[in-house]
Amino acid sequence: MSVITGNETGRRITPVYSLGEGFHRALPRKSADDDLILPDWYAEASAPVPPMSPLYIGALTALVLIVLCAFVGVRYFRELEQKMEKSLEEAEASLAISFTNEPTVFEYGSEQIPAIRFVSDHTGEVSFEGSDVIDTSKVGLTQIVYRVSAVDSYNQTAQKEVVRNYFVQDTASPVIELKEDLVRIGAWDEFDPSANVLTVEDPADGKMDYAENAEKGKYTVVTDLDTHTAGDYLVTVLAQDKNGNTCEASYGVQVRYVYDYSGNVLNPVIGTINGPNGKETYYNLPMDLIVDIMRGMGFSEEEYPYWIRKDGVKMLGDYVMVAADLHIRPRGSTIETSLGTGLVCDTGGFALRNPTQIDIAVDW
Repeated sequence: MSVITGNETGRRITPVYSLGEGFHRALPRKSADDDLILPDWYAEASAPVPPMSPLYIGALTALVLIVLCAFVGVRYFRELEQKMEKSLEEAEASLAISFTNEPTVFEYGSEQIPAIRFVSDHTGEVSFEGSDVIDTSKVGLTQIVYRVSAVDSYNQTAQKEVVRNYFVQDTASPVIELKEDLVRIGAWDEFDPSANVLTVEDPADGKMDYAENAEKGKYTVVTDLDTHTAGDYLVTVLAQDKNGNTCEASYGVQVRYVYDYSGNVLNPVIGTINGPNGKETYYNLPMDLIVDIMRGMGFSEEEYPYWIRKDGVKMLGDYVMVAADLHIRPRGSTIETSLGTGLVCDTGGFALRNPTQIDIAVDW
């Protein structure tokens, strides 16, 4: 609450208001003569203000202008930044890329497929981050990064990226082609099991070479063949391409003992010789009827296949096919010849002239 107290100013007592502890201000008042008596502080506050210098006024004006320009500049650049951001967003929103329905999985090979081939439509300019081809000689995943871009009115570049996965797989196995399904050799003959392999090729990598041991990109031969011991053997050809695809093919080898004869051997040049059992000659006629006769006698196709030996001798199973006098040597009996153990299958007019003569069937 305000109270009036006394305070001496000059020689007069002037009322003051107490505005709180420690704060008093003398107030103007009228004297008894109706004169206005002013306190000292009023005189000080009413003193005339000295005029400002031109330099001070110029500096103050410059400061005001600077603040005003800064405010206007900040506002301008803020609005420009917002316009540029909006323009870039609109440019990005306008970018699009779509693709064809072509498969994204390819077979291993040597083709280089351009990635642009799979783009069906787009806005903006298409480019690539990294490779722009699918190399089918490399099995596995290939990632292509497609990028579409455009420049807006503020020369800003807007862009979008789409990552697409393509796969290369090798599903094609090598192909093995054999010369013969069954090879017949005599005991102690030299024989290379790989010699019966005609070709081994991979559909993508082409011809494959032979290797002693199995390895990628080559083929090898596995067998327990013993050319010193008569018997039936299996030879297996194994091939593996560069990507691990495998295939195999097998053929049989028959090893038979050959009659040990050191004399003359019948051949196309020497058409008549004296073999281990007398005179030997040769003939070359169709054997279909003779083979049918032997089949009727129980010489089956499984145990006694008809084939022609490498030297041109016609064979029934392991035996040389011969013609003889059936009264002396019945059909189905065996006899040693200069070309191996013979099986009597046929006869001929020679038997009337020379009952001990043997006529050997050949392909000469």
